[in-house]
Amino acid sequence: MRINLDPRKYNWTLTIFLLTVVLVFNACRDDDDLPPIDNSPDPHTISSEVVEDWYKMFIDVSRYADGYRPPITSRNLGYIGLAGYEAIAQSTPGKQSLSGHYHSLDIPSIKEYEEYYWPAAVNAAYSSSFKYFFPHVSANFIDEMDGMYKSHYNHFSQKLTPEVLKRSEDFGKSVAAAIISWSQTDHHGDYAFLDPTPAYDPPLGPGLWQPTPPDFLPGLVPGWGKVRQFAISEEDKLSPPPPAQWSESPGSQFFVQALETKNTVESLTFEQRWIGEFWSDDNFSLTMDPACRWVAIALQALEIRSLSLSEATELMAKLGMALADAGIAVWHSKYYYNLERPVDYIHRIFDPEWLTICYNPITGDKGKSPHFPAYPSGHAGFGAAAAEVLIDVFGFHFPMTDRTHEGRTEFLGAPRHFDGFWDMAVENAVSRIYLGVHFRMDSDEGLRIGKVAAQSVLDLPWEG
Repeated sequence: MRINLDPRKYNWTLTIFLLTVVLVFNACRDDDDLPPIDNSPDPHTISSEVVEDWYKMFIDVSRYADGYRPPITSRNLGYIGLAGYEAIAQSTPGKQSLSGHYHSLDIPSIKEYEEYYWPAAVNAAYSSSFKYFFPHVSANFIDEMDGMYKSHYNHFSQKLTPEVLKRSEDFGKSVAAAIISWSQTDHHGDYAFLDPTPAYDPPLGPGLWQPTPPDFLPGLVPGWGKVRQFAISEEDKLSPPPPAQWSESPGSQFFVQALETKNTVESLTFEQRWIGEFWSDDNFSLTMDPACRWVAIALQALEIRSLSLSEATELMAKLGMALADAGIAVWHSKYYYNLERPVDYIHRIFDPEWLTICYNPITGDKGKSPHFPAYPSGHAGFGAAAAEVLIDVFGFHFPMTDRTHEGRTEFLGAPRHFDGFWDMAVENAVSRIYLGVHFRMDSDEGLRIGKVAAQSVLDLPWEG
């Protein structure tokens, strides 16, 4: 006997049967076997816009923040960068939190099977961190920081449920709170901006640094070597002794290096003067400082090659931490050796009227030298540290034009083109000789120790 089946009835019966099997099977499964609920976008696939916006603000705010010059700024970059990274590290495939690597750093855990929106977590982490590390800026900057946070918050609130937004926000804020608490255990670095030039009597003796003309400012953060570093070892954070042993004897290596600085300043080409002014960043409020300058360069690199949210937060964490450790190592070495600036040696040995070409267009002061010892160069240290991190992300050959000071009229800020970040770091280092504020050995050692600082950070256990 042939049975005729109605296809519509047959398909409906089969569907009911399959659904019943699935429901019975799931009811018998242990809850531990349930796959994680993954409604949260992978940070590898999300835009880095929120990161770029906050770091553009960092450049503006730090430029006018009292007490925030190179080493202090670099430390803040390290902690703020780490807060951004930790806000999404646990959700990023292949990455892990660094909390287990650092004593007393306790990063909260994300909740399993809960949905988060990671840009919202990063926005909250940066907002809380900025408020802590810039507590003393003008009301205008406080309003700008609040406006940045609210702009992103309002955008997120249009596409997220209140529960997801609150959960994401709360997590970002809790991460920032953990980073801030950890910062507070570093008594030498936390809130150092309140007293960047504490009482300090520099040692007296031949070739030792003393405050320099024309302003004779006291030494900047002379105890910075005691600040807690992120990665560089105690051994590596001290430079070897200056290769040119101090001497006033004609023909000595030190004499020759001082003469090189003197003669270079007196016979500068247009290109050399341009290089010197282009990289200077020596004057508070006129420009960003030499550490923050590399944030501007990183942001320009992101315009050429975009990164995801997870990649950008990791880049900024590594960049900030490498700059911080470079600042600690350089300043530790500066005050360990207390080497005098070229201006004092040249005045004494060659020409008492000689001037550097480092000047402040705001005050009109000419012939300036930075107010801390010469060896090694801070500019060179920051440049090498940043270049190594940027090379690790973007590659050694990365042609770009640095437009940081485009349009400035107080100095020659015309854009300069480079084939890669190391070329930028080397030019930045040699620019200090062109200005007359460093010996060549200062720049060479700054490049070396900055590279060590960066590699130490890159070697941290970022991979999960």
